[in-house]
Formats: sequence, C-alpha cells, structure tokens
Amino acid sequence: MVRVAMPMESFRLEMRSLAWDLLDGLEDEGASLTPLLGKTKRLTVLMDDEVNDLWLTLELQGCVPLPERIQGRRNQPNTKVAFSKFVRTRGYREITVQDIDDVGDGRLEIGQLVGRPREKILSVALSILEALGPEPSPPSALSPLLHDAHVKQVLYRQEVKQILARIRREAHEYVLSVYRALRFAAFEDSVFEKYRAVVDGKLAAICPEALEKIAAAYERLPGKSEEERSQAALECRRLLYSFANVVYPARSGKINGHVVDDQSWVNRLRAFLDANATAGGSSLDLTRGTLERLGTQLDHLNSLSSKGVHSRISEDDAVRVFVHSYIVLGDIIMLCGLGQ
Repeated sequence: MVRVAMPMESFRLEMRSLAWDLLDGLEDEGASLTPLLGKTKRLTVLMDDEVNDLWLTLELQGCVPLPERIQGRRNQPNTKVAFSKFVRTRGYREITVQDIDDVGDGRLEIGQLVGRPREKILSVALSILEALGPEPSPPSALSPLLHDAHVKQVLYRQEVKQILARIRREAHEYVLSVYRALRFAAFEDSVFEKYRAVVDGKLAAICPEALEKIAAAYERLPGKSEEERSQAALECRRLLYSFANVVYPARSGKINGHVVDDQSWVNRLRAFLDANATAGGSSLDLTRGTLERLGTQLDHLNSLSSKGVHSRISEDDAVRVFVHSYIVLGDIIMLCGLGQ
C-alpha cells in the first residue's frame, strides 16, 4: 500500500477524525462490530501499532487456521501479545500459549490449553460470531428435549454476546487512548510552535548561522544511522558554539574564575548570562544548570564520536541534546532580552 505523504498536522487531523467517528460507532451497541473493527485496524496502521494490528487481524479472520500474514511471525513477541489479547476477549483471563504453531496449524485446539469444550472456544472470526441471527423463540413446555437444546443455545448466544461486548470494550479503550494522545499532541504542538516562532525570529536577527545548524541537526535525528545521529550531536555543539561567538566572543583571562577562550563556549555563555540576565532567581539557576549538563553531555558524545563509537549514541541521546540545545538557546534569549 502506498500512502501519499501529507503534512504532519493534516495527518494527525485525519487520525483524530477517524478515531472520533470510531468512538461514535463503538458506543452504539446496535452497530455491527465487523466494519468498525476494520476501520480500527486502519487506525492501527496509521499509528504504526503492530500489536493491535495483529490482534484485529485475529479478531476479523479467526485463528484456526492462523491468518496468512501471521504465519511467518508466530513466535515473535508482538504476535504472542496480540494472540494473548485475542484469547482474553474470548473470556480467558490466564493463559500461556506455549506453541502458536500447533494452534495455528490446527494440531492443538485452544480448548486444550484452557480445558474447555470445543464448542465454547469460538476461535472463529468476528463476522461469524455476529452472524448468529436473532434468538429463537422458546419451544413448547411439552418438548423437554427441544427445551434442553434451546437452553444450551441461549447460553451459547449469551457467551457470544459477552465475547462481542469484550471485543467492543477493548476496541473502544484503544481508540479512546489514541484520540486522547492525538489531542494532547495537537496541544503540545501548538504550544511549542508559538515558542519556536518567537525563538526562531530572534535567532534570525541575532545569529542566522544558528538556524542553519538547527536545520542540519534536525535532519539527522531519529530513523537515521548511528553515524548521522553522531553528526546531529556535533551540529548541536556547533550551534551553541556559533551562538556563543556572537553574544560573547572568546577573550583571554578568566571571568568569575572560568576560562573564556575559544573552546570554552559553555563558560562564555554562562558569563554572558551572568552579565546580561534581566531576571534572576530560579529561572536563571535552572538555565545555568541545564547549560552545564548539556555541555558535559555534548563533550561525552563528541568523545565517543572521535573514537568512532557511533553505535553508542542512541536515538534518545540525539533527540535529548537537540531539544535541550534549542531550549537553552531560547532561555538565554528570553532571560537576556535579546532581539527586542
């Protein structure tokens, strides 16, 4: 499947709209579950959620035989989690699946794993569960055999209804969690975008080169190779170095006991803060502390990179130093009233 690329905000709006529509459908107990779970499966694909995608594959296709797309990945962790979730919606709280191969190939009934009769296992697809039709009318009191058969059928249908209710509840909880996450992401983005617009505008006036370094670092963030993540950390160092050269050029001697030569960019930024901050207190202390920790972390990452140990620079490391570098720049700009 080829998905046309779209801006992140448009992509999130599409997912939020889909999640909202699904919540309406899942909260309507009269609505058929099969098409709703088909749309929920689409949401799992958009969210890149493999566990719930595999779980819904099992719900929609059944597990005996195992669906084709799961055949080659039976023993992978996500498959086992999805299979356990499928079994739980059938009403089994505790189960350890030792061999998905045997279940998928039909050599072992799920009932043998949990000690229940085959007719109560219901390892079939959701659409078959929904196709039982209306409940039959009770037979005449004069037909005890028919009456017993009717009672068994009623109990069977009640169990099916409970299964459908569990599936609906599980799907609703998943979609609701996605919707909440997307709403928070939209709020988070709007807050950060306002902050970014202010900082970028001031940086463009104070140190245009810093914006180029920000773009260069961002392009090398997650999803890239270890070497590119190493380069992202190096760009963050260059970013702060370039900014320090503009606001507090290197000089001989010491300021407050600290060397402020060319390579001592952390000391130079701290000296600039101490001399120009218009607000003191906790905000200034917090920025000083973040700056010093960031300098130590960038020195460490630079040391690893110099030794050729790129593989030790994780995605988390690269993202963390990028975010902290940007926030430190913003804090210095705001605290010192730059770019007014």
